[in-house]
Amino acid sequence: MKTSFSIFICFLITLHLAGQNQNLLYSVQITADVQEDGLLLSWEEFDNVNGYMIYQRMFGEKGWGSPIANLGGDVYEYLVTDVEKNQLYEFRIIRNASTFGTGYITTGIEVDHGYAGKGIILVVESTMAAMLPDEIDRLQNDLKAEGWTIFPIEYHRDSSHVGLKAMIQDIYFDNIDIVQSAFLVGNIPVVYSGIIGPDGHTDHIGAWPCDGFYGEMDGLWTDQFANDTNANQERHHNVPDDGKYDQSIFPTDIDIAIGRADFSRLNHFDDPEEILLKKYLDKNHAFRRGLVEPPRRGLIEENFNFGEAFAQSAVRAFSGFFGRDSVHLIDFDNLKSESYLWCYGAGGGNYQGASGISNTNNFSNDSIQASFSMLFGSYFGDWDATNNFLRAALATGNVLSNAWAGRPVWLFHPMAMGFDLGHSTLLSQNNGGDYVTGFGAQQIHIALMGDPTLRMFYPEAPGELTINDLNGHAELNWQASNEAEMLGYHVYRTEDGGSMSRLTESPRMELNYIDSCLEVGPQYQYYVRTVQMETTASGSYYNESAASMNAISISTADTPRAWFDRNEDWSLYFNSSNQSTNADNFYWDFGDGNTSTEESPRHRYEGPGTYTITLIASNACFSDTFQMEMLFLLTSIDETDLDDKIDVFPNPASDILNIVIPASDRYHSLELIDVLGRVIIHHEIEDESIRLDIQNVGNGSYFLNFKGDNQFTQTIVIDKRKQ
Repeated sequence: MKTSFSIFICFLITLHLAGQNQNLLYSVQITADVQEDGLLLSWEEFDNVNGYMIYQRMFGEKGWGSPIANLGGDVYEYLVTDVEKNQLYEFRIIRNASTFGTGYITTGIEVDHGYAGKGIILVVESTMAAMLPDEIDRLQNDLKAEGWTIFPIEYHRDSSHVGLKAMIQDIYFDNIDIVQSAFLVGNIPVVYSGIIGPDGHTDHIGAWPCDGFYGEMDGLWTDQFANDTNANQERHHNVPDDGKYDQSIFPTDIDIAIGRADFSRLNHFDDPEEILLKKYLDKNHAFRRGLVEPPRRGLIEENFNFGEAFAQSAVRAFSGFFGRDSVHLIDFDNLKSESYLWCYGAGGGNYQGASGISNTNNFSNDSIQASFSMLFGSYFGDWDATNNFLRAALATGNVLSNAWAGRPVWLFHPMAMGFDLGHSTLLSQNNGGDYVTGFGAQQIHIALMGDPTLRMFYPEAPGELTINDLNGHAELNWQASNEAEMLGYHVYRTEDGGSMSRLTESPRMELNYIDSCLEVGPQYQYYVRTVQMETTASGSYYNESAASMNAISISTADTPRAWFDRNEDWSLYFNSSNQSTNADNFYWDFGDGNTSTEESPRHRYEGPGTYTITLIASNACFSDTFQMEMLFLLTSIDETDLDDKIDVFPNPASDILNIVIPASDRYHSLELIDVLGRVIIHHEIEDESIRLDIQNVGNGSYFLNFKGDNQFTQTIVIDKRKQ
């Protein structure tokens, strides 16, 4: 049986090559294999080739510069050694033959995308929001579990697109650093623009649907100049002031990726709109939670064989996704019984189907077993029609996304390294020549059907996450993921809905984690993700599942309190009375340049004055600070030499203060200081007997401070009433 099946597949491939060879001629099918010494690029063998030019740049750069290598026509691989781990690169290879072929690949070795804030504007049509509240809540939880910040809008299908655009712009400009995409769920108002006919039919030239309008934030959209009523259908007519815009090309680059899941007016299906949307959200959830994992392969059927090579979008991308051997050029009907991750179908079209591929009526009965789709043919790229084939694809089988790929070329190759559909949508809409464009580059009809946040590969998420409050520490426990080839788990946290931080430096296999030193009050949201090293035909990167989530608010925590009492006397000594609680470490700053880490230090000041004393009390998690200003003036009796007692008389005094210093050589000066610490009189000591004139000093208590080898302070009273 295995041999027969292989022969059958080979027969089908041979049968369809004749009809699809233009796509192979115009494409270079690049793969990248991670080697110890670099990345080995390889591509398919081709006859009658003059040579290959290889270009390299850092991912995200513009322009290709000069080739890094010019190879002979019989060379089919190239080892790139100047690459570093955790760096993304992009390569272009041009085949120089009678027909030039081009290929692109995004690649890297063990790339860690890490976490960067990302936001999505989730626009849900109000009727669907009311009918499917649980499914919409689940979608929001799925997005949160993948680190998306959600900006929800509920909008009625009969409201103006102008009001919705203003709401999207307000959110975007208020959150410009993170908003990347918008997902339009339900029959969100459809915008029309331009006078175009990318499918080449004169009866279809006019205004086409334009979801890019919602994603272009700062360009000028006008409704003054277009004036064409030749199309068969009135909805394509475009005249001044009719609410349809003039622009056929996007005014500026699209800023955020727009995806749409709209199941209105698909009456070939037995299910009503809300049930079709429910089924879509169900399969969306199952896929992104890793519960569905289609075989990693792509199917292509292209029935035109024109020189434009409509399926080159698929030929290039699928090779980089899965490898050339997993790109099957076979009949689209195989998707009714065989599962594929990606598919491409093209044939002569109408609003409801493509010749040799399928149609909306068949989609209502068949279950197409592909998760991501590209379709191409006449008319149905204009997706706002009743029973439209492009939108209908989302209602069949496993299909999660669809794009009218052929005019122009779509660029999905970065998805092999973990990027989402939205990234490829922006790349395709804004491509003005950095990549092969095909006909219709940057025209307003380029649109994504489906959820723009979807990635290709999702490890299975961990099971239920529980959290215990351990007096200021959160103890996380979770159930294991069934993912076979995983490196472990990463743990993330947000505080009161703020920015997300990763707590684990590397994936850990343990099913628990303790997050210490949490404060009372904030809500801590935790996310645990399965991590695996994803290896594709384009390279390797750390791939993370959706998260298992839970939240906790800490009720009690071991937060320290710093506190000390002031001295009970006026001495020059600070005798600390440390009354701090929940603290193990102490730092004292005495305000005179001296510090201590003792629990209860004793500190002597060189002279009187007011000093600010600071105590920082801390434990392993937190710290607290307490400060106090204190006045230091007196020296206690145990700091004086009683044999050399200084005599000061009279006390109280009125105009003259007599001072006898038996050992005057121990002191060099004295100061009369008021209770505020101000020096009223400064006197240099030269004799044992001193008569200090205090006639100009007011009544009150003062401190007489002697400075020298010893330090001595005595309190005196000046009372002129004694005269």
